Amino acid sequence: MSFCLYIFWLWIGSTGLELPHDYHISNTEVHYKSDQGAIQFTVHIFIDDFEKAIETRDSVLLKLFTKKELPQSDSLASEYLIDKLKVKLNGENYLPAFLGMEISDDLAAVWCYLEILDVAEIDEIYISNNILMEIFDDQKNIVNIKVDNKLKDFVILDKKSFKKSVRI
Repeated sequence: MSFCLYIFWLWIGSTGLELPHDYHISNTEVHYKSDQGAIQFTVHIFIDDFEKAIETRDSVLLKLFTKKELPQSDSLASEYLIDKLKVKLNGENYLPAFLGMEISDDLAAVWCYLEILDVAEIDEIYISNNILMEIFDDQKNIVNIKVDNKLKDFVILDKKSFKKSVRI
């Protein structure tokens, strides 16, 4: 049975068909690794929502993870995420570097990876996450902030409150 379900999802992904979902949510993990002097971001977003946001912004259809995917998909995804995910460390703005993206195991979402290197000791992380909020009034963005594999904070951001500051 699970093999049939896998084939079904693979087919849906390859055809570019969208299955509607009733909720609009993303999940972002912000992980400060002090031994590496880096902050790593993992962003999990439904593919159809992500494509709709970029289509609305840039008037292009990405067709992610299909044979018709645009060659500039990575750069458009990067521009979108860097615009929607703002970071301050100890009050200073930082720009994360986009590392890439991959499709999730269920073929319905995308994992996006970003990173800030050369991070000195930090006392406070400020996150502004308004991913997809320009297209969905009910959008919720879950943000987990970790320091050296220990959860520091867990927040659910929405259109009215999409910023969070966490003392480390």
